[in-house]
Amino acid sequence: MGVGTDRVCYLTTTGRRSGRPHRIEIWFLEYDGAVYLFSGGGDRSDWVRNLRRHPDVSLELPGRPARSYSARVLDKPDDDLRRRMDARYYGTGPQDALTDWARRSTVVRLTPCV
Repeated sequence: MGVGTDRVCYLTTTGRRSGRPHRIEIWFLEYDGAVYLFSGGGDRSDWVRNLRRHPDVSLELPGRPARSYSARVLDKPDDDLRRRMDARYYGTGPQDALTDWARRSTVVRLTPCV
Protein backbone atom coordinates (compact mmCIF):
# COMPACT_ATOMS: atom_id res chain seq x y z
CA MET A 1 0.00 0.00 0.00
CA GLY A 2 1.44 3.35 -0.99
CA VAL A 3 1.11 6.41 1.19
CA GLY A 4 0.49 9.67 -0.67
CA THR A 5 2.60 12.76 -0.14
CA ASP A 6 -0.29 14.38 1.74
CA ARG A 7 0.12 11.72 4.43
CA VAL A 8 3.80 12.23 5.21
CA CYS A 9 5.63 15.09 6.85
CA TYR A 10 9.28 16.00 7.27
CA LEU A 11 10.82 16.11 10.72
CA THR A 12 14.19 17.76 11.35
CA THR A 13 15.92 16.97 14.61
CA THR A 14 19.30 18.04 15.93
CA GLY A 15 21.85 15.22 16.12
CA ARG A 16 22.45 14.24 19.72
CA ARG A 17 26.20 13.84 19.11
CA SER A 18 26.94 15.79 15.94
CA GLY A 19 24.67 18.77 16.55
CA ARG A 20 23.81 18.69 12.83
CA PRO A 21 20.27 18.71 11.45
CA HIS A 22 18.79 15.33 10.52
CA ARG A 23 15.66 15.25 8.31
CA ILE A 24 13.35 12.28 7.88
CA GLU A 25 10.07 11.58 6.14
CA ILE A 26 7.48 10.14 8.52
CA TRP A 27 3.77 9.43 8.95
CA PHE A 28 1.87 11.80 11.20
CA LEU A 29 -1.46 12.41 12.91
CA GLU A 30 -2.85 15.87 13.65
CA TYR A 31 -5.17 15.66 16.60
CA ASP A 32 -6.37 17.94 19.37
CA GLY A 33 -3.98 20.82 18.59
CA ALA A 34 -0.85 18.68 18.37
CA VAL A 35 0.97 16.47 15.89
CA TYR A 36 1.76 12.87 16.80
CA LEU A 37 4.53 10.73 15.35
CA PHE A 38 4.94 7.00 15.90
CA SER A 39 8.30 5.26 15.99
CA GLY A 40 8.07 1.59 15.01
CA GLY A 41 11.71 1.30 16.08
CA GLY A 42 10.80 2.54 19.54
CA ASP A 43 13.45 4.35 21.53
CA ARG A 44 16.16 2.86 19.30
CA SER A 45 15.22 5.15 16.41
CA ASP A 46 17.79 7.89 15.89
CA TRP A 47 15.15 10.58 15.54
CA VAL A 48 13.64 9.65 18.93
CA ARG A 49 17.06 9.59 20.58
CA ASN A 50 17.86 12.96 18.99
CA LEU A 51 14.70 14.69 20.19
CA ARG A 52 15.11 13.32 23.69
CA ARG A 53 18.39 15.25 23.80
CA HIS A 54 17.16 18.27 21.79
CA PRO A 55 13.34 18.54 22.02
CA ASP A 56 13.10 21.62 19.78
CA VAL A 57 12.43 20.33 16.26
CA SER A 58 11.25 21.57 12.89
CA LEU A 59 8.26 20.01 11.15
CA GLU A 60 7.00 20.46 7.59
CA LEU A 61 3.40 19.35 7.17
CA PRO A 62 1.96 18.88 3.66
CA GLY A 63 1.42 22.21 1.89
CA ARG A 64 2.73 24.24 4.83
CA PRO A 65 6.09 25.83 5.57
CA ALA A 66 8.38 24.40 8.23
CA ARG A 67 7.47 25.38 11.77
CA SER A 68 9.13 24.97 15.17
CA TYR A 69 7.70 22.44 17.60
CA SER A 70 8.58 21.11 21.02
CA ALA A 71 8.70 17.31 21.16
CA ARG A 72 7.92 15.00 24.05
CA VAL A 73 7.88 11.21 24.17
CA LEU A 74 4.64 10.06 25.81
CA ASP A 75 5.12 7.59 28.65
CA LYS A 76 1.59 6.20 28.46
CA PRO A 77 -0.10 7.25 25.24
CA ASP A 78 -3.86 7.09 25.06
CA ASP A 79 -5.16 4.05 23.14
CA ASP A 80 -7.37 6.45 21.19
CA LEU A 81 -4.22 7.96 19.62
CA ARG A 82 -3.01 4.52 18.61
CA ARG A 83 -6.42 3.71 17.09
CA ARG A 84 -6.55 6.97 15.14
CA MET A 85 -3.07 6.48 13.70
CA ASP A 86 -3.80 2.83 12.88
CA ALA A 87 -7.02 3.80 11.10
CA ARG A 88 -5.28 6.57 9.14
CA TYR A 89 -2.52 4.37 7.73
CA TYR A 90 -3.81 0.79 7.94
CA GLY A 91 -7.55 1.34 7.62
CA THR A 92 -8.41 -0.49 10.82
CA GLY A 93 -11.88 0.02 12.27
CA PRO A 94 -12.93 0.82 15.83
CA GLN A 95 -13.62 -2.85 16.61
CA ASP A 96 -10.45 -4.18 14.97
CA ALA A 97 -7.42 -5.19 16.97
CA LEU A 98 -4.55 -2.72 16.75
CA THR A 99 -1.78 -3.63 14.37
CA ASP A 100 1.46 -4.71 15.99
CA TRP A 101 3.03 -1.47 14.70
CA ALA A 102 0.45 0.74 16.44
CA ARG A 103 0.53 -1.29 19.64
CA ARG A 104 4.32 -1.30 20.12
CA SER A 105 5.35 2.07 18.64
CA THR A 106 6.82 4.83 20.75
CA VAL A 107 4.51 7.87 20.50
CA VAL A 108 5.84 11.42 20.31
CA ARG A 109 3.70 14.53 20.78
CA LEU A 110 4.76 17.73 19.00
CA THR A 111 3.29 21.02 20.17
CA PRO A 112 3.80 24.19 18.16
CA CYS A 113 6.17 26.77 19.61
CA VAL A 114 4.69 30.22 19.93
